[in-house]
Amino acid sequence: MLTEKVDIAHARLEFAGGAVANITASRVSTERVRKMRFFQQHEYISLDYARRDALRIGVKKPGPQPEFGFEKLNAPAVEPLHSNCKRLLMPFARGKSREPTGQRGVQRSNWPAA
Repeated sequence: MLTEKVDIAHARLEFAGGAVANITASRVSTERVRKMRFFQQHEYISLDYARRDALRIGVKKPGPQPEFGFEKLNAPAVEPLHSNCKRLLMPFARGKSREPTGQRGVQRSNWPAA
């Protein structure tokens, strides 16, 4: 879009159980957005990792004149991406190299390297 590399990517994943995930990533956005949103019958949950807040909006009374309930939820104390990077880089900061084995976490795939 702006450079010769992929600047914005969007994927829609549909699961066998009926769940749908829309995933968007942009490295050229003018604002930092780190959100996850969950929709289910009569409820919407929004997690904002940049602002570190979470909100649940539920339908208290359905119908033509619905009533909604708003509940602020406990948000993570630490920004997840920062926490993961810190954990992965800690051995190097201590002067100890740690080679990835592929045994824990995401399994290796046949996808080509980026």
